[in-house]
Amino acid sequence: MPSLTSEAQRMAKKFADEGLRVKLLGGLAIWMTCPSAQLPGLARSYGDLDFIASKKEVRTLNNIFISNGYVEDKLFNAIHGATRLIYIDQSNARPVDVLVDNFKMCHEIELKHRLSHDGPTIHGEDLLLTKLQIVSMTEKDLLDLIAMLIDQEFDGGYISNLLSNDWGFEKTVLQNLVRVSEFLESVGIDADLKLVSKKKIRDLNLEIEGSKKTLSYKLRAKIGDKMPWFEEPEELSH
Repeated sequence: MPSLTSEAQRMAKKFADEGLRVKLLGGLAIWMTCPSAQLPGLARSYGDLDFIASKKEVRTLNNIFISNGYVEDKLFNAIHGATRLIYIDQSNARPVDVLVDNFKMCHEIELKHRLSHDGPTIHGEDLLLTKLQIVSMTEKDLLDLIAMLIDQEFDGGYISNLLSNDWGFEKTVLQNLVRVSEFLESVGIDADLKLVSKKKIRDLNLEIEGSKKTLSYKLRAKIGDKMPWFEEPEELSH
């Protein structure tokens, strides 16, 4: 069976060769952009492929998947195709999840205008936020976040500006930065790498907490956690 990492690279190249703005996200996007994700203390397994595509490119994307040995989940795609598509690599029994225009799980990140850059993955800031928006993080998510903190530089202004309009999203991100910091103590990597991660966590905290909040943020903050501040993402079975 071809490795999932090889398949991620193969399909990302197929999309790029056709001039599509389809980008990889999830753990494999971090594996492709962060060398630290392959360190003994941070390496982990991967289960499926995740992409995001522009709505206007979905027809061409569909043709590329079909011509490369995938079949579509026709019922799911007929019902949810405006926002999400599922394809199956039947020969290897592996699913591919394709989001359309926006990332929406526990929190929503509008990405349709942030896909025109070169490279196989979404921007580092957006990739970081797709992990930090998870309310119930797993060990794999924490390992991914540490690899990103070690290897990537982030535009804190972009992150803090996005969160300054969404109290709930900011709450989840700040909680998760604490979780990453605590988990870091038990990870088997060099002390210098831990220091790099901790500094970036501090910098992000300062940027986020120091940002000017919008009226919408302030109104939602008054309600606080008396009502849910996140969505429960739908779990898919393939």
